[in-house]
Amino acid sequence: MEHDPSLAAVIREIAAPNAVWTMQETPLRLLEEALRRLPKAEVSDEERRYPTTPQGMRAFMDGFFARHFFQTQDSLVEYFASPAFEAVARRGYIHVADVGSGPSVASLAIADLVCTTIAAIRQMGRIRSAGRMAVHVALNDTSEICLAEGRSLLKRYNRGGNEPISIRRIIPISTPFSNSITQFRRIAGMTEPYDLCCLGYVMIPLSEQVGAQAFADGIHQLVQAGHGNGGRLLLIQDRFHENLHRQICHRLGTSAETADLKQRVYDSENQNSEHTYTYCRSRSPLSKVSGLTHSAVA
Repeated sequence: MEHDPSLAAVIREIAAPNAVWTMQETPLRLLEEALRRLPKAEVSDEERRYPTTPQGMRAFMDGFFARHFFQTQDSLVEYFASPAFEAVARRGYIHVADVGSGPSVASLAIADLVCTTIAAIRQMGRIRSAGRMAVHVALNDTSEICLAEGRSLLKRYNRGGNEPISIRRIIPISTPFSNSITQFRRIAGMTEPYDLCCLGYVMIPLSEQVGAQAFADGIHQLVQAGHGNGGRLLLIQDRFHENLHRQICHRLGTSAETADLKQRVYDSENQNSEHTYTYCRSRSPLSKVSGLTHSAVA
């Protein structure tokens, strides 16, 4: 991916000092507030990964929120240091499609990475346009508590005070993917094509429900509502399902890779330790997936 290596290095040093991904003040405060507010109880592994109750949401936030948050940011640093994001910043807003959003993990990570990128640009003494940058998100999840918690987290992020961004348009979609494509495309048609289409940890349930080919076909349709000039598709999955991840990427005609990540551990048991692990991801230009050569909504 074409990008500025020096800017990417500064972004990483702010977000991951000494190569350890560390949550910034505002998202950390939101996570800690959620862990205090939500009821704690034993839940099934299925409920913990795909929460439908307050107890399941608490378990998800405790066990997976930080991990998914850091994986999203780790995967998008080069995009945020690229000419594509520079064009987005000049425009003044970024538009995100977040499929399998849960409590808006990817969208929140992206909003926070916008802040980090602006801080990096300022640290390097580079000029940027005045005014706050807007973040618009479309959240797709079948769990009502996920959509409600996601909207709440994004709205409360705005109350952080000094962030150089504003999360303005938050549109929840409860229709299952890929039946939700019509709504995604309608939103893009009324507003703007998506700059980032993110699908995190949805390969397993969706492939089981509709099959790998239908899931890949749904992604093809989604990215056609994205910016063909500079937009990105991000797929993330744990390394234990690497074969499925590679199969989906092969069907999409995109490359699959594994990445190593070291993070601070943020859960109710230990917030002082560090953990290193491997995960799967694919980061592709939307034009490569959809065949578009320019920004368009079919």
